[in-house]
Amino acid sequence: MRLLVNRNDEIVISKAGALVPVKLDKLKDEVVDFILNPSNDPNKPDRESRDIPGLGKVNVITTSYAISLKSEIETSYQMFINVQNELLKAYNEAWNVAAKKYFNKSFDELSESQKKAISEVFILCISLKCHCLNLKKK
Repeated sequence: MRLLVNRNDEIVISKAGALVPVKLDKLKDEVVDFILNPSNDPNKPDRESRDIPGLGKVNVITTSYAISLKSEIETSYQMFINVQNELLKAYNEAWNVAAKKYFNKSFDELSESQKKAISEVFILCISLKCHCLNLKKK
């Protein structure tokens, strides 16, 4: 998944070669859908069978994906931070889904070893490329 925050603090997602605008309050849901890929969409992360300590052999998303976040030099610092926060919220939601599936608990209720196992189901992989962000308020 490739995200761009442009000079007007607008977020766009690259989908099937097109740039699709998304509002900040909808970004988390878009990212969760990308991470979970419940419909096995070929434009989202593939699935693979992997042996995860504490879970055994499970069908999970491949480790060869990344969410790429890029900003333009005129992007406000606050918007860049807001987008990062939404990405982290999306991972937290994905980890909660997996925690409920495998342990019937929320992620926060898990032991450290269980949390480690769940974080291997959906590995946090965010690539950041920022261009000397604008620290002025917009």
